[in-house]
Amino acid sequence: MKLLFWLLLGVIVYWALRKQTLHKPAQRSQTKFDPKNLRKTATTPFRPSSAPVENMVECSYCQIYLPASEAIQVKSLSSEHYFCTKEHAKLHSATDKKIFD
Repeated sequence: MKLLFWLLLGVIVYWALRKQTLHKPAQRSQTKFDPKNLRKTATTPFRPSSAPVENMVECSYCQIYLPASEAIQVKSLSSEHYFCTKEHAKLHSATDKKIFD
């Protein structure tokens, strides 16, 4: 008998809580719509960060682009070349020597 009582009490509590949460209206702000205030609350468009824009350079060996600050710069008498790695600089200088020798 006690088991039936507790089971019935549990069903009643569950039903009451479910009824309360289902029929509870969504909470909304009590402020009225103001078109003048719409600009203040609207999301702002994407703006890039204030970091300075950096030049991109092309690796003279593999032709990929990378930031100039990360590139390895090799100056020759007639031109300057940028490379993404030291290995590419070595490979490129080896091919240049074969061409000019």
